Amino acid sequence: MFRQIKVHEEDVDWQRILWRDSPTEPIKEYRLLTLTYAASRATLYHFYVDDLLSGSATKKGAIQLVLELQEMMKKPGFSLRKWVSNDPDVLATIPKELKAVDSKHTIKDDQPVKILGIAWLPDVDKFTFTITMNGSDVWTKRKVLSEVVKIFDPLGWLARSVIISKIFLQELWSHHLSWDEELQDSLARQWRIFQEQLPVLTNIKIPRCILIAQAIDIQVHGFYDTSEKAYCAVIYIRSNDATQTVVSRLLTSKTCVSPVKPQSLPPLELCSALLLANLLQATLPTLTVPISEIFAWSDSKITLAWLKSEPRRWQPFVGKALTAIPQLTVPDNLRHCDRWRLLTRMTQHFWNRWSSESLTLLQSR
Repeated sequence: MFRQIKVHEEDVDWQRILWRDSPTEPIKEYRLLTLTYAASRATLYHFYVDDLLSGSATKKGAIQLVLELQEMMKKPGFSLRKWVSNDPDVLATIPKELKAVDSKHTIKDDQPVKILGIAWLPDVDKFTFTITMNGSDVWTKRKVLSEVVKIFDPLGWLARSVIISKIFLQELWSHHLSWDEELQDSLARQWRIFQEQLPVLTNIKIPRCILIAQAIDIQVHGFYDTSEKAYCAVIYIRSNDATQTVVSRLLTSKTCVSPVKPQSLPPLELCSALLLANLLQATLPTLTVPISEIFAWSDSKITLAWLKSEPRRWQPFVGKALTAIPQLTVPDNLRHCDRWRLLTRMTQHFWNRWSSESLTLLQSR
């Protein structure tokens, strides 16, 4: 799409590049005469480079959106192609030649369609994962790393499995192995066991729609946890309708391996709190639905005490982490995430509610 837009002659000097086909040739200077990728704010909202991801809460709205987009994009000479939808009635409004070839013009196949690199099953409207691993008789650090990077999980849905590979890579580095040095038997055995289990991840199906239909209240809940080897942060989105039916979906997560230098758990808890704060700061501005409340949950009283104190009171490791935790800025329709609540309070709340509402019913039976 971008290559169809010609840049004005006065502006082409801003798009100069240096190029040569081989190291032995002299460097040549070129000017790009058409628009480069990501050089325009047009990629904001629903366009990602030249891919469009959009939708509607209703079938009628989706059909209207398709017609309006096609008409609007025709004016500058752009033709939107490779259409895919989870609704056959929406696809029926699109000419055959404009539908995605790899979906065979139908959504009744169980073959996934790649959406920005993520596998999507239109017939069931769920995301899935395609993982292909190569075997080897001799494993090296280079081969292990090349296999790990095949797991494409930008939103952290496979974090529980991916973190295992991160921990293993850290262990490989601690052995100071060269890139092509054969792994020790114990390390190679550990890697083979992990690799053999990875195909199970292809059975995971994640619903694309994260909200309940006709939601009247939407909340964001962030959690973090820590171990001696790794720590993580995860964000869920919770919605309910007028009947108080509640749906909670995993939105995103992020993991990190713990530092090589041993640390006690409280400082690592603080690192995971920082990870959650950064994850919330990156995620909240992308949400286009009205959020009623934002919660960041902690199960560490020590971390909560640190968060409420002055960073300069503590040792450098703790003080730097406290200083780095951002003051979250969110859109006007969101509240500032300034409350770190104990996880125990949440469990007590649910226990009290369950006991008061359900125990009497059990006794009456």
